[in-house]
Amino acid sequence: MFCLWSVLIICMVSVMKLIKATKENGLFHELETQWRGQFSEYDEDFDDYQSSYREHTKQVLEGSYTNYHVYILENKGAYEAFAHVNHAQIKKLPGHTLRVTEVFLAPRYEYENTSEDTISILSSALYAETIRLSRDVYPSETSKLYMRGLNHTVLSAFARFFSGQFGLEVVQQGAWLVTTKISAS
Repeated sequence: MFCLWSVLIICMVSVMKLIKATKENGLFHELETQWRGQFSEYDEDFDDYQSSYREHTKQVLEGSYTNYHVYILENKGAYEAFAHVNHAQIKKLPGHTLRVTEVFLAPRYEYENTSEDTISILSSALYAETIRLSRDVYPSETSKLYMRGLNHTVLSAFARFFSGQFGLEVVQQGAWLVTTKISAS
């Protein structure tokens, strides 16, 4: 059963991509417009909702950071989540580290009864895209995904299943899923 479920998740995850939002491409503005539309279905104030992330995200988008960015999880035109991505050398860790933090899911996942499978697919996509970014965009020896709002059970299963496989060591450290590349010796 796990194999069939894994294949389904891999198929679903493969269509989701983390895309860098910049002031120039206006992607974050598109996300806010889309999320405002979702939010109109709830008896809540979108401006209050976005106040928890808006100022810091705006600073990142308008700043000239070379190692700190905003990425949006896109799924066939739907913006499912966004996260802040930091690439830096961290004391006590080898080489560079990619940290995916401040993960925010679309309002529908926070205000509706969302199935565990859906959150598992989103969690899997964020993890897969974290690994892709650490490999292809921001070469890193270590990647760390902050699991706020994500499915800890699925991500813990990743840690057990993938650790030692594919040249990766995966462990859960508190609310972080930490993946380290195993160097070939």
